Amino acid sequence: MDFEELRREIEKQLIEFLRTDLELARIFVDSAGRQLKRGELEDYGKLLGHAAKAINTIHYFSEKISDQNVRTEIHHELEELEDRFFSNKD
Repeated sequence: MDFEELRREIEKQLIEFLRTDLELARIFVDSAGRQLKRGELEDYGKLLGHAAKAINTIHYFSEKISDQNVRTEIHHELEELEDRFFSNKD
């Protein structure tokens, strides 16, 4: 495996990781909303904390993607997630 192949494989794994983290963060945000409706404020706070960590991780690692189209797609999904996250906090 040459260097360029290795770089592409690492980027492919990074993209898969980010997409998985996006889905996990969505689950945290949705679950937090349900906990808030139930009045479970401790669980609500914990779930939003987990979502915030995932969002920060996605911000950090998404900048390492060299494919501009994929990076733009992930940033778009991240913006939608952040909208849901912040609407959940109100």
